[in-house]
Amino acid sequence: MRSVTIILTFLTFYCLTGISQVPDTISIDNIVRTIEDDKGLKAVSVTDEKYLEKMEDFNGGIVGYFKNKELVKISVYSAYGNEIYEYCYYLADDKPVYCWFHASEYDGTDYLKLDKSKLKLIRGDRMYLTNNKIFDYRSFSNGKWTKVTSDAKEVMNRNQNILDDIVSFKSGL
Repeated sequence: MRSVTIILTFLTFYCLTGISQVPDTISIDNIVRTIEDDKGLKAVSVTDEKYLEKMEDFNGGIVGYFKNKELVKISVYSAYGNEIYEYCYYLADDKPVYCWFHASEYDGTDYLKLDKSKLKLIRGDRMYLTNNKIFDYRSFSNGKWTKVTSDAKEVMNRNQNILDDIVSFKSGL
């Protein structure tokens, strides 16, 4: 009987502590949805010359979205030829929690007047992060999304790029 009690105590402890520490894509999806649905966010475009010079070559821009004084989303877009590149970073407590990248074909229309529903996705990435580390990474190519697991170095490089980008973009906002 004592061994059963010890086992049950251990299992209860494991379930209560282990589950709460496992990254949860559903809770991050809820954070992203809340940010996307918030019509009260203040949009601030980058006005720093060093960013504008880079983006002009590619017909693009950077926009930060703030809830009160907290940066919660960064959108970056650029168009080159017949492709448009979009990055979106979502933050909670000043840390990235979700990032996506899309490369899509488009007809050269002004990005701000573009009907995004008509874009054709060519390639993309979706990354969930916790404590500044990617824990779920999916990539789109050849018409389908697949989980990236094989190349840990690629994930680490991508992770560092996200952190560097956010620091860089924040300094320009």
